Amino acid sequence: MRVICAWCPAVIRDDDSDPTVLEVSHGICPSCKDKIEADARASNRRINAMARVLRANRGRETEPAALDIAHERLDKAKVRYERLLEEVAAARYLIAVEDLTGAAAALDRILGERGGP
Repeated sequence: MRVICAWCPAVIRDDDSDPTVLEVSHGICPSCKDKIEADARASNRRINAMARVLRANRGRETEPAALDIAHERLDKAKVRYERLLEEVAAARYLIAVEDLTGAAAALDRILGERGGP
């Protein structure tokens, strides 16, 4: 079975013991994994920077409704970010133990969260 990266065309593993079998599964290559983790860290830095600005402005009389909305959106973004990190960790584990069906399902959930590669 050939295992290819769901984010790029890289072949992760190719068991060519039977060339007539054309089964393909998906995983994540080390390069894409590193990029996703770097993107997640960058997103976390942006979220934390936004949180610092919002905290610094909390209590000011200027546009409190807008600040409340921003705080709610920030909280939702943090929850989505944490869930995405959990999904990536789960996919990495499933790939490591070669549960490729489970890994493919986890990657599908991640891609669904991100809106595609």
